[in-house]
Amino acid sequence: MDILSFLLLLVIGGLAGWAATKLFKTDKQNSVFTYVLIGVIGAVVGKLLIELAGFEIVGSGVVVDFIVAFVGAVVLVGLSKLVAGKILR
Repeated sequence: MDILSFLLLLVIGGLAGWAATKLFKTDKQNSVFTYVLIGVIGAVVGKLLIELAGFEIVGSGVVVDFIVAFVGAVVLVGLSKLVAGKILR
C-alpha cells in the first residue's frame, strides 16, 4: 500500500465513521481519531458482512469503499449503543 492509498483509507474511514455517528447522534462525544478508527474497522466489518450475506463487491473506487465502510461503521456504532444501553440500565 502506497502513501496515497493509506491517506485515502484514512479520509474515507473518517468520513464513514463521522456519518455513522451522525446517524446515531453520538457525534458530539467523538474525536477525529475516533471517526477514523470507527470507519477503518467498519470497512473491515462491512466487507465481511457483505461477503457473508453472499454478495460480491463489484468494482472499486471511492464511492464503493465509502459505502462498505459506512455499512460496517453503522453496525459497529449500533452494536456499541446497544451494549452500552444494556450495561447502563
